[in-house]
Amino acid sequence: MDNNVITATELLKMELKEIPCLLEGIYPKKGLVALGGSSDTGKSTLARQLAMSIVSGEKDFMGFKLNVLHNRVLYVSTEDDDLATGVVLYNQQSFFGCSNESFEKLSFIFETDNLLQKIEAQLKKAPHDLVVVDAFGDISKGDINQLNEVRPFLENFNQLSRKYNCLFLFVHHSGKGAEYKKPSKNNLLGSQGFEGRMRAVGLLIKDKVDVNKRFLCMVKGNYLKENMKTEGIELVFNDNLTFEATGETLLFEEMKKDEEKENRNKEAVRLYEQGLTQEQIAKKLGCSPSTVQRALKGRK
Repeated sequence: MDNNVITATELLKMELKEIPCLLEGIYPKKGLVALGGSSDTGKSTLARQLAMSIVSGEKDFMGFKLNVLHNRVLYVSTEDDDLATGVVLYNQQSFFGCSNESFEKLSFIFETDNLLQKIEAQLKKAPHDLVVVDAFGDISKGDINQLNEVRPFLENFNQLSRKYNCLFLFVHHSGKGAEYKKPSKNNLLGSQGFEGRMRAVGLLIKDKVDVNKRFLCMVKGNYLKENMKTEGIELVFNDNLTFEATGETLLFEEMKKDEEKENRNKEAVRLYEQGLTQEQIAKKLGCSPSTVQRALKGRK
């Protein structure tokens, strides 16, 4: 096998039955992936927590198995400087209960000039499991709405991923009004060139009521389980600036802030209080009984 061509026989000898994952069933071991969301959802917080979990030797993250080889992560931070990052890390450290030395293999880059060269220099020094780029919009060259500018730029990072066998996670913003829409890969800011280059995309969505609740929604990934394509993983934000999975999920459709849906739910409650059964309400409103059941559950 040379650097450019590999035969089918050589691929078969790998005896791979499924895509090797860094975060089991979520993110692969190499390639480009994304974590998106609207402002102030906690994207960076979740990405840092993933990085800290990897280097501190955690076995899982949000209930999903971590398959780590090197316990080493490089984090490119454009929105938070060293002081702001230090404060957050200090708070998050208490969640892990580890010493300062436990996070020695988590490194940060805050100055992004000659970024590709800086990243490769670190990857040459030691193997890494993950490189986080937070945020994509600050390091992209050209117009992020132009497909022919985004894809070639991302290919530079993809080449590093292949060369050094590590995963690149891009933290990215959702487009305007995305928090009111059903979770979708199309909600990301910019052209289809960004989403199209990602092997997996997760969105962090705010709960409509509870300010400390989020939902991690996997909106792209060929190896996702069927339920993960339609359900968000419920997370709760704690005082130590970390997220914890509750074990609950919510359908993507239920996250949509739809005025028509809200009015329908209010009408379902009103009819129920008048004495109608759930079946009668469903028939009257033209929806399923399960939809009525969820509307009534939300009123309690």
